[in-house]
Amino acid sequence: MRCLLALGLLAAGCAHSPTPARPNHSSQSDTPTGPRLALGGAQSCALDADDELTCWGRFAEDAPDGRFHAVGIGHTQACAASVDGGAECWGEDTDTLSAAPDGQLRLLAVGQDFACAVVADGTLGCWGINGTHQAEPPLGRYVAIGAGRAHACALGEDGGIKCWGDNQHQQGVPPSGHFIALGVGDNGACGVREGGALHCWGKGVSRGMPAGDYVDVVAGAAHACAQSTDSSLRCWGSDTDGQATAPKGRFYTLGSGEVHACGIRYPTGKLSCWGNDYNSEGSPPSGVAKLELPEGTTMRGAARQATDRGDDGAPSVSFGKVIVLGLHSADGDDEDARALSFGLREASTRVPGYAVGDEAMSSGQLDLAHGCGGMDARCVKKIAKGLDAAAVVYGTMRRDKGAPDKRRIVELHIYEALSGKISGSTKQVLSLSQLQRPALLERSEQILRALHDSSR
Repeated sequence: MRCLLALGLLAAGCAHSPTPARPNHSSQSDTPTGPRLALGGAQSCALDADDELTCWGRFAEDAPDGRFHAVGIGHTQACAASVDGGAECWGEDTDTLSAAPDGQLRLLAVGQDFACAVVADGTLGCWGINGTHQAEPPLGRYVAIGAGRAHACALGEDGGIKCWGDNQHQQGVPPSGHFIALGVGDNGACGVREGGALHCWGKGVSRGMPAGDYVDVVAGAAHACAQSTDSSLRCWGSDTDGQATAPKGRFYTLGSGEVHACGIRYPTGKLSCWGNDYNSEGSPPSGVAKLELPEGTTMRGAARQATDRGDDGAPSVSFGKVIVLGLHSADGDDEDARALSFGLREASTRVPGYAVGDEAMSSGQLDLAHGCGGMDARCVKKIAKGLDAAAVVYGTMRRDKGAPDKRRIVELHIYEALSGKISGSTKQVLSLSQLQRPALLERSEQILRALHDSSR
């Protein structure tokens, strides 16, 4: 089950907004955008950009109509948080879930016969059965919440994790330290530490836990999956139905049910599922098999950003800034370099994967950028950090030796701050006429799309 909302995605029993290595609380937008997923025991759901709900698998026909901004799915029950406040629940024996709190429920998690939510001010509220005190959440303000069968865990604004409810398998005793992501399974949980290492506790999710640096983690009944800094996936644990056999490729984000998992592929937006499909929970309808991604969406591995709060106190979501720096002319053709820099910035608003910030760069940052040549990511690292950018696009322009008065050769690179690596590069030849309007914007868009494709 997933306790992370990155790119607006939710997974079974959990709800979560993107969490930072070092949380801050500056203002951003107050609602998630883009597609959102929820995976559970034998059901899966998706919310589209219009907040409309589509579900498949067991009990899918009972899903409510209306507009919702969060979904949580447990073993046999599910709830969706209405945009108008409160929650609607469906599935098996939902009478125990009828006492959802009023008001805006920003994040939502469903266990077995109980549910918990992060409300508008960041505090927790739980309802349903309380035999193991699973409906008695701790005080504090939180950015993520997840539910297992009879316990729940939440990630605090300070990066600490708290768990409550059943502790038969030590699932209620989380490790200390600062975490950036949380995934809660039936009787266990996993977190990603501030430095990128995984840590799992409880039953069913610790065995086979891989080493490496990660940005996201999800957990099921007896398996777990994590997204690495290069946006590829690693899964471990029980593989009875293929749930621990992660598909190849790069993903925007992922989610997990009890015995199945799904992820949104980069850069196509295609929804891929693996694991159990007995109730068709791993077979999304054609309408949601490929999800429309908003402009500016970047891979979670490339653009993990701080979780902030809007003016109304609700958790907000940022997909990260991809800043296009000015090009450097190696031969002193500064007007040509400035023209293409302008074109790239303008065209970036039309190319998915870019969300250009308008920050003014210091002369020192520009000088450093202009000194970055070839594939030297170290040179641009300080710029990305100083601008708080998820990724930085930079490059060099040179005269074509075969036609110095007619053509320019441009080498463009994209540096991803989270992985600390160059993730893509492109080399293009431009005629001088393509550096003038109206051809400039069209050619700039072609260059950015080529750069985007090179980082797949």
